[in-house]
Amino acid sequence: TTNLESLACGTPVISFDTGGCAEMMSPACGYIVEKGNTEELLNKAREVKRNHKSFYSFHCTNRADKLFDKNERLQEYFSLYRVVRENV
Repeated sequence: TTNLESLACGTPVISFDTGGCAEMMSPACGYIVEKGNTEELLNKAREVKRNHKSFYSFHCTNRADKLFDKNERLQEYFSLYRVVRENV
């Protein structure tokens, strides 16, 4: 959840392509690099430093608000549980 917390705080994320990280990202709020590719990780860190956090902040918080709103996700879970219960 560290990546989600970073987005919610307006902080761009640079992460290896593992554990679902790519699904939560967009190019406007950070970068996903090939697992173990430390050179590319360093390059992306330099790019973020050049662009400054403010370049990413709006996109990060906006993405977090749209995709990870707890009330909307709760309603999705309720809907899913209803469907499962009706089909059992």
